[in-house]
Amino acid sequence: MPETVPVLVEHRRVQGLPSSLKLPLSGIHLWSAHTDLENDPEINLSNLLSLDEQARAERYIVAKARRQFVEVRGLLRILLGAYLQQDPTSLEFIYSANGKPYLSATGGGDSIQFNVSHSQAQVL
Repeated sequence: MPETVPVLVEHRRVQGLPSSLKLPLSGIHLWSAHTDLENDPEINLSNLLSLDEQARAERYIVAKARRQFVEVRGLLRILLGAYLQQDPTSLEFIYSANGKPYLSATGGGDSIQFNVSHSQAQVL
């Protein structure tokens, strides 16, 4: 019989973003957010992106899709950085043949796995 894994669902509006998080070895955390952050002048996630992520964002023709990519990737960097207790800008991603991002071994990839899904302004 497979081992059950505890799931923590964050379903509340977070004022400010986390700077430190802990994940049990056999745990799963599920985060949900809205990516419609352009109206909040205090949130600038583009400065967290690597040069290749910034270049990728610039290739989006539709401004809304570009903004969503920046917001999702910025939020992902903040959460992963908090779990790994690293500066979000120091995280290094590698990509599978299908484009799925993973953390490099030097960026904490041996200790954490993640997945991102989004539909319109909702991201999980």
